[in-house]
Amino acid sequence: MKRYKSFFMILGVFVVLTGWLITFSELATGNNRSGEEGARHQEKGKATKITDPLDLIPGKVAVFQHYLIPEILRSSLGKEVIKAMGEKKIAESGKSFGVPITDVKTISVVVPDFDSGTLRYQVIFSTLKPYDREKIKKIFVSGKQPLKAENTDPDWIVVDRQLSLHFRDANTLVFVSTGYKKEYLSFKRESGPTDDLIQKAKKGTPAVAYLSLATLGDEVKKQLPLQLKPFLPLLELKQGKMTLELGEKLNFLAELQTDTAKQSREMELSLKLLIRLAESQITEAKANITKVLKDKPDNSEKVNNTLELVVKSEKLLKKIQFSQKENQLKIEFQTSSDSFPAKNIVLALTEGISGVRASSEDAQSSNNAKQIMLAMHNYHDAYRKFPSAAINGKKGKRLLSWRVAILPYIEEQKLYEAFKLDEPWDSENNKKLLPKMPKLFALPSEDPTKGKTHFRVFVGKSGTSKLGFDYLQGRTIPEMIDGTSSTIALVEAKEAIEWTKPEELSLTADQDPKSLLLMYHNRYLVAMFDGSVRFLSEKISKTTLLQALTIDGGEVLGTDFE
Repeated sequence: MKRYKSFFMILGVFVVLTGWLITFSELATGNNRSGEEGARHQEKGKATKITDPLDLIPGKVAVFQHYLIPEILRSSLGKEVIKAMGEKKIAESGKSFGVPITDVKTISVVVPDFDSGTLRYQVIFSTLKPYDREKIKKIFVSGKQPLKAENTDPDWIVVDRQLSLHFRDANTLVFVSTGYKKEYLSFKRESGPTDDLIQKAKKGTPAVAYLSLATLGDEVKKQLPLQLKPFLPLLELKQGKMTLELGEKLNFLAELQTDTAKQSREMELSLKLLIRLAESQITEAKANITKVLKDKPDNSEKVNNTLELVVKSEKLLKKIQFSQKENQLKIEFQTSSDSFPAKNIVLALTEGISGVRASSEDAQSSNNAKQIMLAMHNYHDAYRKFPSAAINGKKGKRLLSWRVAILPYIEEQKLYEAFKLDEPWDSENNKKLLPKMPKLFALPSEDPTKGKTHFRVFVGKSGTSKLGFDYLQGRTIPEMIDGTSSTIALVEAKEAIEWTKPEELSLTADQDPKSLLLMYHNRYLVAMFDGSVRFLSEKISKTTLLQALTIDGGEVLGTDFE
């Protein structure tokens, strides 16, 4: 089963990586220090000196891809991609990843085999200018807990247990999966099926790719889901070589080899079935898009881009030609650059990537809020009440936040013991602990070492009804007359504060609580006293939100509390 999952993961990676030349603004990296290579020895964690990134490509692999970025960007297609990305996106790629796409020379991807249960790979980046090593370190280490014991070699960053980054020389850096690191360090080039593609790449072919399923075995084929059985012949691929020539015309050629002529014919039928399925999906998509344009004309710009992408893709599918001879199957098409939906793909992928990132960050924020509420409930179990909004000193003086009080319940006992609980949050001792804020209290996009959090609670009253927290007295579950599942305990506030500071949210007369909440990814995140997390619409009414914030108002929440 592991090999089955590994195969489809790698096949997915093969497809995704092909799109990197278009979405590189999301992947680029960069360095500005010349790393002296010298003799490198495996026992010291060093690699043998190789100057050309293509010389790091094994002759025999499962997956190999290589993109010559300047050649791609000089082509008509490349110019369309750059135009679609826009100057802002290109600048953002440099700011976010160290070097913009226009300064990248090559990208090479290698997956050695399908034999192991884990994905093994290397991704090699080379740049036109020396990249900034320190900038890259900040990208992969800032805001994280680095594996200090393993990050002792200045030429390496251990990103996590599965991935390392090697500063190979001033213009080359390599991402290496943990399972492939030993082979990478002891690499010696041997000839194999990728040799001719490597030579084409060295002579300037903009994009080459290789795929072999020879090491896959029969286990994956037996476990293929029933609905995918018609595509079983595709798994008989012994080796596939693909090239992409770019100029005024875009020329694609794939040469697929199987063991027998029968397998080759069956593979052609499977591929044609895929095309027919794609065409039927396109027909359905066009009908749906036309309906959306009619029903929601306000979204016409985005929808029209999608429609153009669909129409161009349909035309592109019709250009694909097959030719089969013995155990060889050729797939090729030629098209002008303006008939290739580059602009539409860039826009769609940019939008999609933003959506994926937003969903990922929402999931992380939701999980953080749940962990905080779990800690509050564990606190309630220990003290028969939730924490008060502040840790108080003599005469009720507010010293520290409730976030400090729950530290023992989020596995931060040592940090809790480092505080002087009888001193204010900004005392000499306590202020030093601000950069040690647990990541749990930070937004996914923010650096916890800055010591500020958006996770806050409401204190006091709204009219005659109590809000979830009080500075002096912790609330109890029996006090939650409105029910724990209907009462908001925790919110993401618009204004971030120092995480140890005992300053929470309070309402003035007739104030709309939404003015105090953080609108993040077009939603408000709140956690209820039962520990559940909700994402509220920006359209939620002031009345409904106030009802959800009070613990004893006796109201039934409005239908807009979703």
